[in-house]
Amino acid sequence: MLLTSIWVSLVASIISLDVTACWQIMISRPIIIGPLIGWMCGDFAHGMIIGSILELIWINTLPLGASIPLDAAATTVVATATSIFLKRWWSGSESTAMVLGICYAMPLGTLLKKMDIFVRRFSNRLVYYADKYAKEDNLFMIQTMVVLAILLIVLKYFLFYFISIYLGLYIFHLVAPELPDALLAGLGQARILLIALGLAMVWDTFRFRKAGKEF
Repeated sequence: MLLTSIWVSLVASIISLDVTACWQIMISRPIIIGPLIGWMCGDFAHGMIIGSILELIWINTLPLGASIPLDAAATTVVATATSIFLKRWWSGSESTAMVLGICYAMPLGTLLKKMDIFVRRFSNRLVYYADKYAKEDNLFMIQTMVVLAILLIVLKYFLFYFISIYLGLYIFHLVAPELPDALLAGLGQARILLIALGLAMVWDTFRFRKAGKEF
């Protein structure tokens, strides 16, 4: 599991560059990264379900301009990996493991948001040096500043993923066996509510607006 966690964290970190740093060809969307992480953890279908649910919920969440929304890709990676690892040793249902993984991963998006703000502030220094080297026509050092900025983002994501996955498993090892059966049954049914929430978000995003009226 340790090697799988390292491999998942590394691959997910590189894909997460697609969120804002590079490419932006949508491979970091939950519907793509969820099944990929599920396949890496040995359960493609599990990742597909979580990725589909979170894609519906955050279908209208895009990092535009200077805004820093909650990272849907990061939440999907942590939720998928922790829930798959959880269901391997736990006697609870797959639906309950999914909901626990999603509930654990969602608040971590706020922590990653703070980390992202710190990285952006540090990157401003690299921009200052890049401007300085541009005035000197030093192309090599300009490229070096760009590479350093990208590596810093990869390191941020890798540490976040690896620590979050292992911390989540530690918490679940302590808490999951102590949860009452009634709560576990409710959590198992909560997956349907999450799907309903996602469909509601899709409806709110794509509903037609005409002449100031909503249909």
